[in-house]
Amino acid sequence: MSRAAATRRAAAIVAAGLVAGLLGGGIGMSRGTTPAGPVGREFVLFARDMAYFLPGDPRPNPTLVVERGQTVRVVLLNQDSGMDHDFAVPALDAASPLIAGPGEAVVTFRAPSEPGEHEYLCTVHAVVMRGVIAVR
Repeated sequence: MSRAAATRRAAAIVAAGLVAGLLGGGIGMSRGTTPAGPVGREFVLFARDMAYFLPGDPRPNPTLVVERGQTVRVVLLNQDSGMDHDFAVPALDAASPLIAGPGEAVVTFRAPSEPGEHEYLCTVHAVVMRGVIAVR
């Protein structure tokens, strides 16, 4: 899939997720409870070449900045054919299911009420696929 096609697909997924959220549905998957209420911050992350990327940003494993107590939604698009990836924030007990590539998943969680930094990672490739969620 070309990068432009992947970006269009991500935009369609985000739009579908917003509509589902407005209608009271939910396409999110996470361990524990999914926070009620509107999503305060949403990220689309591409998993490819053993790293996470934001659309249009070539820097791997970006820092994701959120506000205290904010409901966060991460749409993970696995672009690696034949390779499994996921997205987990162990300290917040949030994780997507393992995604066989190519594929997608959504995880929704609430940011802590205290500022700080929390690691996110791919549980299969945690040595290289890891980043930080900064709670401000």
